[in-house]
Amino acid sequence: MAVFLIINLFIYVILTIYYPIYLTRYFHLSSLNPIVISFLFYAPVILFKTFIGPMFALENGILNIYFNYAILMSNIDLIIKLLITSLLLRTFHRRHIDSKIINLIAPKWKISAIRMKRASSLCLFFFFICFILLASHSYGIVNWIISPRTGYQLYRSGAGVFYALSLLFLSTSFALRLIYTIRFKSIFIWTLFYLFLVWFMGSKGFLLDFAIFYFIILWFKNYRHLNRLIKIGIPAIFAILLMNFGSINIEDITAYFDYYVNSAHYYEEYFNGGIDLFNGEILLSNFWSLVPRIIYPEKPYVYGFLLVNEHFFPGAAEATNTPAFGGPIESFADFGIIGIVISSVFNFTTWFNVFCNNVIFKSISFEQIQSNPILIYIVLILFAPSFMTFIEFPLSFFVFLFLMGGISICNRVVVKNI
Repeated sequence: MAVFLIINLFIYVILTIYYPIYLTRYFHLSSLNPIVISFLFYAPVILFKTFIGPMFALENGILNIYFNYAILMSNIDLIIKLLITSLLLRTFHRRHIDSKIINLIAPKWKISAIRMKRASSLCLFFFFICFILLASHSYGIVNWIISPRTGYQLYRSGAGVFYALSLLFLSTSFALRLIYTIRFKSIFIWTLFYLFLVWFMGSKGFLLDFAIFYFIILWFKNYRHLNRLIKIGIPAIFAILLMNFGSINIEDITAYFDYYVNSAHYYEEYFNGGIDLFNGEILLSNFWSLVPRIIYPEKPYVYGFLLVNEHFFPGAAEATNTPAFGGPIESFADFGIIGIVISSVFNFTTWFNVFCNNVIFKSISFEQIQSNPILIYIVLILFAPSFMTFIEFPLSFFVFLFLMGGISICNRVVVKNI
């Protein structure tokens, strides 16, 4: 039995590593590229989430049978994702679908670097407005600044829309600023400034996302010392993140990475008859995520996948402190393995990301990206840090249209001196 479990884990590692390699080879990219850069920075997180956490927290560690079942479900999801990606890329290549769509929707206005920086400043202004509204809602601005983590974990309820918009505006401002900043020294200084601001969002993951975007921009701008900088950057960033756990005890640190530990407990509960499949209730009730609580205060706290959270962590959802689960648990919890297969095949987020990657990496220079509004929008979607986090589709589509409209107006409005 142990041999099969080890093979299962080995397949997961191979699939996880191979996906960025496959995209790199398909697009004929250099060995260090935005896809690989993102993977390299997330690899330690994946390692801790997938293996280190369960190793310390579960009976039999990574040979726990329920943990391995969670990994098996992830393997099914990863295999289907790879197959769908390959099929889509071949379809785009044969039929030139991406070129036809881009030509159809391409706007007529031209980009101005100065005006794009103004758009960045405007987004930064909106970030401060939304952050003030968020922090003052129930926790207090001073309290939030003193303890952002507490604000993030306990005081977003009723003001979640302001949190999501704060993150969106900060991400957009940061991305536009770095895209149109020329000097590498200035890029570094701006990055430090935005990392300081994102610190107050209270999440270590957002700090990591913003740091990754800095290195991605350096790649696009052909920074000569990128390899050396990444070798220094990865351990330095994770040292800073680990310092913020408040403990150097390995068990305390690994307890934070409980994603697959929670998944193992779910499958143990499921196979022992403690929890049934929800048969579509998760999918249907997830539409509540589109309703801001500030507009409808009677919005339930438990809906969508939070139904599973509530089973294991009663009251956590109402306290806005919802532990995460690793792998495609949401699809399984509704319809079992069939749900995983269907959701993996029709994962339109994967479809859209493959389309966007095909547009950006198919013989397009960074100069072309900087001068083409559609390509800028695609770069935002693919690489802007934590972009559209907490904003669900289809609401995200309309928010993105609003954002596009704002960037367009900033580039077309002429301000004359009187």
